[in-house]
Amino acid sequence: MARTRDRHAAVHSLLAAGHSQRAAAAILGLSRNTVNRFAAAATADELLVKATSRASRLDRYKPCLRQRWNEGITTATTLHAELQARGWHGSVQAVERYVRPFRAMTAAPPPGPVPAPEEHKPQTQAASSFVLMPRLVRAALKTGFGGQHISPEQARQSFERRSGGFAVGFLRMTP
Repeated sequence: MARTRDRHAAVHSLLAAGHSQRAAAAILGLSRNTVNRFAAAATADELLVKATSRASRLDRYKPCLRQRWNEGITTATTLHAELQARGWHGSVQAVERYVRPFRAMTAAPPPGPVPAPEEHKPQTQAASSFVLMPRLVRAALKTGFGGQHISPEQARQSFERRSGGFAVGFLRMTP
C-alpha cells in the first residue's frame, strides 16, 4: 500500500512538472497503462479501495480465520495449515496479508458474516467441451463420418479416440 501511495505521488508530481504520461512511465519504469491508471485517480485511496474491496478466494474462509484469531491462533503459517485441511489451496502470503491488520488492533476483530456457498464454475476447457462436443457428435450422427451412417456408440468411440479420452463423460450425456 505504501508503494501504491509513493507511485501515485511520483506520477502526479511528474505530470504536474509537465512530463507526458509516456515520459513518466519511462522515468519511473512503469507501463503506460499503470501510469494512466495512477493519473486518472485523484487520490491513492481510489486505487487502494479497488485492491482491498474486491472478492477473493479467501472470502469463504475469513469467518474461520477471524474466529481462530480470536481464540489466540495468530500465526499465519498455523492458520494456513488449518485452512489447507478445510480445502484452501492458496498461499501463506494471502493469509498473512489478510491477518496483518489484526495485529495493529487493540481488540479482537469482529467475527464477520458467513458468506454464501460458492457456485461451481466449470473450467474453460470443460465448459467449452460441454457446449461443443455434443453438438459435434450430433452433427456426425446426422451426416455420418465420411458419408457412412454409424451408431451413437460408434460415434462416441471414434470421438473418444480423437479427443484423447477427454470427452468421455460429456459424450455419454448426449441424447
